[in-house]
Amino acid sequence: MAFAVTVALYASLVLILFCVLILLVCRMVRNRLDRLHSQRVKELRPLVLASAVSEDDEALEQLVQLDRRSWRMVEPSVLSLLSQLQGEAHEALTAVLVRRGIVDRALEDLGRRGRVRRARAAGVLALTGPTLRHDPVVGPRARQALETLLDDADPTVRAAVVRALGRFGDEAGARALLAHLSGRRQVASGLVSHALLRIAFPAVPGLLEAARSDDVQIRALALELLSLIGDRAAVPQLLEALRDDQGVVRASAAQALGQMGEHSAVDPLLIMLSTDTSPRVAAAAAEALGAIGDRRAIGSLASAVGRPHFRSAHAAAQSLLRLGPQGEETLRQLVRDEPTAEAHASEALAQLSLRQSAGRTTS
Repeated sequence: MAFAVTVALYASLVLILFCVLILLVCRMVRNRLDRLHSQRVKELRPLVLASAVSEDDEALEQLVQLDRRSWRMVEPSVLSLLSQLQGEAHEALTAVLVRRGIVDRALEDLGRRGRVRRARAAGVLALTGPTLRHDPVVGPRARQALETLLDDADPTVRAAVVRALGRFGDEAGARALLAHLSGRRQVASGLVSHALLRIAFPAVPGLLEAARSDDVQIRALALELLSLIGDRAAVPQLLEALRDDQGVVRASAAQALGQMGEHSAVDPLLIMLSTDTSPRVAAAAAEALGAIGDRRAIGSLASAVGRPHFRSAHAAAQSLLRLGPQGEETLRQLVRDEPTAEAHASEALAQLSLRQSAGRTTS
């Protein structure tokens, strides 16, 4: 009995040692393969960098002709570099991906099962989008496939598709994004906003339509994006939105006009500042008037500093600071003569004093 136990123990020990030996051999082989992989990637990196120079046709051709194993090694580097390129260099590397079938494979993967595969495919199309959008064959096909995936059940895939459509940068993609701000499978408004800002001017027609949406939040978002893009074609729509029945929309329109420095909005903003019952809207009007910088607003802003609502009174005092010496003198008069406005006016003047002191110190 004791002999059998001893034999079993020795056998177990031998088995353990054998397993450890196998693990060590596997580790050594893996480390060796990793070193070879790293060395090969290092050897191929100059080729990838040279391919980014569109004039180097030889390097581009070598990249296209790489064997499958070598291509798998450099593909992550190619995609990473593509995200940093523009113009002819971007077109050259995109052409490499098209010739190697990477774009076609991504288009196929968009319709396959597996959310990771679909999201990765959308990522490839996002990187190649600035060039593919000009391709009369691949561009429409890719955009249509991406728009279909805006209804994907997985939010990660939808987010990747939004980024891709933003990189395609055309009016059709912008309208598709705006259409999915509401519905059963909405897309996060922050992601859509970023994509629409990337699209910029081609997105303006869709944003102008969205500014008339029945959804209050969509109207407000559209007005904000129009102001950030800065297309003056949006000014009539923004002026009209100052009369919207929802305060959040009126406030967004006022902020937009202020950011654009639209002087034709001064009179409507003065009326809004004096008559609108919403403190949020009045504050937005005050901020807009300060941003536009029209000194006709000094009297109305001075009256607003004495109001009981903190937000609008504070905004009016800060806007007076932006109107130069006349605004500063008005604040000093408010400190002397208007007890209800003294706190906000004093705060604004204190901020001015600190900025002036800091300026003298740095100079």
